[in-house]
Amino acid sequence: MEAPDPERQKFDRVLKKTQDLLEKNGWQMKKDDAVRTLTRELNMDEDDVRETLDKVVADPHNNVKKGTGAHEFIYYQK
Repeated sequence: MEAPDPERQKFDRVLKKTQDLLEKNGWQMKKDDAVRTLTRELNMDEDDVRETLDKVVADPHNNVKKGTGAHEFIYYQK
């Protein structure tokens, strides 16, 4: 049996929590606000959360995307 991949577990935790956050916040929010909330709720290092969130939005296989305007934001694409 293979040992679980810690990077994959971290990615999955951030993805799931981000989807929950977006659902509660009208399907989009400022990236910085999301990073702060994820850092607190997942008890992770802020840089680690930011780096993992970048991987989440870069992955074409999920519904969390990044947009830019006055602020960088993330949103849920249905």
